[in-house]
Amino acid sequence: MKHRRESTQIAVDMDGVRMRCHISRHTTCHDVIRGITSEDDNCYAMFECRKGIEKMLPNETRIYKRVRSRIDNSVTNFVLKKISKLASKKASIDRARRKLQRIRSKLL
Repeated sequence: MKHRRESTQIAVDMDGVRMRCHISRHTTCHDVIRGITSEDDNCYAMFECRKGIEKMLPNETRIYKRVRSRIDNSVTNFVLKKISKLASKKASIDRARRKLQRIRSKLL
């Protein structure tokens, strides 16, 4: 029994240049950032642009899962932007805070 590796291609915009990346089911945002950039990984973040709204994705997010979750088949663009380390840290703190609130609400 052979396991078929599912792979797909996404387009990532960086500084006005569109690049194509092959991703598998296990590819994370961090993997894409590391594959495209040559600078410090913490200086870049990946954003998902859907219907005019940009959302910063955590580095641990699996891209394949994000692409396949499009129920309405709307066009999703992925954009790589340079950010400050402070913004990156703030985003991770916000995620941790939201996770803690969800856990607290289940306990009470």
